[in-house]
Amino acid sequence: MEKDNNLISIIIPLGPNDRISNKLDLLLNRIDQQRRDIEIILIPNKLHDLIGLNDKYKIISHQGTRASAMNIGAKIGNGKYLFFLHCDSYLSYSSFNQLIYKIKKEQSALFYFDFRFYKGMPFYYKLTEFGVMLRCIIFRTPFGDQGLTISKNDFIAIGGYNLNTPLGEDYYLVKDCKQNNIKILRVGQSLFTSPRKYTENGWLKTTLYHQKMWYKLIIHYKKGKFRQ
Repeated sequence: MEKDNNLISIIIPLGPNDRISNKLDLLLNRIDQQRRDIEIILIPNKLHDLIGLNDKYKIISHQGTRASAMNIGAKIGNGKYLFFLHCDSYLSYSSFNQLIYKIKKEQSALFYFDFRFYKGMPFYYKLTEFGVMLRCIIFRTPFGDQGLTISKNDFIAIGGYNLNTPLGEDYYLVKDCKQNNIKILRVGQSLFTSPRKYTENGWLKTTLYHQKMWYKLIIHYKKGKFRQ
């Protein structure tokens, strides 16, 4: 259905082999059926086969980086707020409504969800969840798999996603928000993400790799190595 007076544009980039999770698909359908102020934008890579994508959403095929795909989604989105979501994540409808409550209350901020893996993972996966929680509390640094949400005005003001960095565009977005005195605020609800990389490459190996990349990004940002 046509959307008007949009509050939120949900922007979901898709790589060549990416698929929207079943639970996320159910949520998107419910949002589409019950709310006229939310639009859903899918940005598949041109190599994506497009099979299974719902043609009632905005679909913009794109060839480029994930950062450039999200910038395109932000440009064509009519929402006052931009909700960047990974295709293999999901959240409950009530959690989504809590996001709406927070943005209406706070107006200008970068909002994020609590990180959780899909249910049923081994107990030691909780250590990763705990580490993410500490990172957000101590350093106020959520990552892209936590459903980053920002007003379109603020997004434009900070220059959008950095297209010069080969990795860590979400980290740069968060740091640029801080540099521009935009608050980093927790929604207070969980967003569940796929543990695929951890199960394929090993939990410990993947955890150590992510820590290494985070430290590398900190150094690069301080040096201005990949600034726009």
